[in-house]
Amino acid sequence: MLGVGASGLVAEDLCQKLQRIGQQCQFTSDTHLQLVQAAMRTPQDVVIGISFSGRTVETHKALALAANAGALSVAITGNPDSPIGQVVSHVLTTTAREDELRIGALASRMAQLAVVDVLFARIAQLRFDDLDAALAVLPRDVVNAG
Repeated sequence: MLGVGASGLVAEDLCQKLQRIGQQCQFTSDTHLQLVQAAMRTPQDVVIGISFSGRTVETHKALALAANAGALSVAITGNPDSPIGQVVSHVLTTTAREDELRIGALASRMAQLAVVDVLFARIAQLRFDDLDAALAVLPRDVVNAG
């Protein structure tokens, strides 16, 4: 999982959701470690980078490293023709009206979270016949946390 700032919060959210269903996932807000993690990927890995503008330099560099390592690379961005959109295998496009000088990045983050929730739901559907049973392995207070 890759992302910086508000997009990093969304990346962390997806990573936590995937971990709750047993998917191995890594996220760090440290962009240097994101580069290390991206460079260490293999063709068996999937790397998802999130950037509303598609121009976040750190996320772009990490996605390019992961793609060069052979990982399946995916971008969640508001601009599929952006630098990030050009280096990945797949683009999931978000739509949100956001000012260039946005303070809270609210609209873009909500759009990204919607895509992340759909992506998580689909992964869970494909992975489990009975998600409730899979989550039952965790104590109820862990499942309901967050």
